[in-house]
Amino acid sequence: MAFDVLSRVKSDILSYSLLPYKIKILVGVSGGMDSVCLAFILKELSSYFKWEIIVAHFNHKQRGSISDKEALWVKEMASEWGLACESESLSQMSRTIRDENFLREQRYLFFRKMVKIYNVDAVCLGHHRDDQAETFLHRLIRGSHVKGLGGMSLKRPLTPNSEVQLVRPLLNISKKELKKYALKEKLSWNEDESNHSLDFTRNRIRHKLIPLLETFNPKVSYHLSEQAKLMKKFDKYLDQKYKNSERYSLLEGAEKFLFILSELADSICLDLRALKETEDLYIEKVFHEILTKMKPLYVEITRAHIREVHKIFRSSKSMIEVELLPKLWCFKSYDQMRFSHNKYTRFDSNTLLNRFVPVNLSGKTHWEEERIGLESCALSYEKIDLCDIKKCFPREIYCDFKKISGELKLSLASESDSFVPLGMNTFLTVKQFYEKQKIIHWERYKNYVIKDDEKIIWFCGYRMDNRVRCEEFTTQILHIKFYSLNKIKK
Repeated sequence: MAFDVLSRVKSDILSYSLLPYKIKILVGVSGGMDSVCLAFILKELSSYFKWEIIVAHFNHKQRGSISDKEALWVKEMASEWGLACESESLSQMSRTIRDENFLREQRYLFFRKMVKIYNVDAVCLGHHRDDQAETFLHRLIRGSHVKGLGGMSLKRPLTPNSEVQLVRPLLNISKKELKKYALKEKLSWNEDESNHSLDFTRNRIRHKLIPLLETFNPKVSYHLSEQAKLMKKFDKYLDQKYKNSERYSLLEGAEKFLFILSELADSICLDLRALKETEDLYIEKVFHEILTKMKPLYVEITRAHIREVHKIFRSSKSMIEVELLPKLWCFKSYDQMRFSHNKYTRFDSNTLLNRFVPVNLSGKTHWEEERIGLESCALSYEKIDLCDIKKCFPREIYCDFKKISGELKLSLASESDSFVPLGMNTFLTVKQFYEKQKIIHWERYKNYVIKDDEKIIWFCGYRMDNRVRCEEFTTQILHIKFYSLNKIKK
């Protein structure tokens, strides 16, 4: 059975369409048994599939001269097999960093660089079934979500939206079977002593936990890897449900908010009304997708993170802000939740009350510093469609020109400013208006008002003042449009 490894790998490649014919393959080789077996198997199959194979070795420089000797050994092995070989070492500045995720990312950066140089179609790695079982247990212990418990894929894009595939042809082969195959083929390899150190969680799982579990069931590694496959299928099912459902509305970037500052543009806003009556599994899927997209590079999203977001989601408070991860904040305001790399900053316009620009009543007004603009024109009552006047446009108004006193100016809105919102008969401060209309807190960040010498004419983007509304006796109308200069195409 073990000696049939070559035909089983070939069968998986054909059955799962892992590697097409006549392509360039970059195979990652550390010098250990798994990667050496992979390189040898791909070499053996290359005549059948017409592949061009390039060996890639990344020297992590974690074991001094031993690491250098292994790098040289891999080059000699590749040369002996007639394969091209590329290697690279970890930079001098990074050699003191022992973090496993960091080293992995540096290795993948090297692979991506080689992909561009050689115009490679696929990158192959030597992970096997026992690695899958260890990964499943490791992530289970850390509290990973469904996606994490799905473990490693036989095939996936090297990077999101990449045509280059990352392939693990040995994922259905056990380590024991690989070792028998390697001995049969008289292959040699290097043993990494750090793989036996119990200082690393993965090694303790490999050398302590799995042997203990095997006393309950000798096939535990097989069953764990099968469980990982099942979780991956379940996650794929959730993916399809998530993508096909119209109830989810992910609003990305600043498009939703016209006047948000640029440093807050790197964010995702979620409409919670679409989720309130939805199953918890779907809700968790939404949260997991957002956190995965926005998390720092070396952080894994766990169940604890999802529970924290779920707690915020279910809270009845009108405003919540929590730093979920380093430089990843979660804000909830009424029926929206916002995830941002920047902390929400409350803007106090009282410190900037002298900042304003005069409004041109017959043309355009640009406030370059704030990147906003107005377009104004006076119209006779006869030239206006009454339906337009009655509509309450968020970014344009029609008001009675003769009810305006003196000059108009565009300025920053203060929460203490008061006006009579259109359709109401009582004064409200801007802050009271925010609360009454349940305006999302981050949309309150920076807003603008147009004032005459006596009063507010328009709380821009929200509501005109009732005192300047058009009535039956109105003869002259002022039409004003409000827009962002950032949206003007040059």
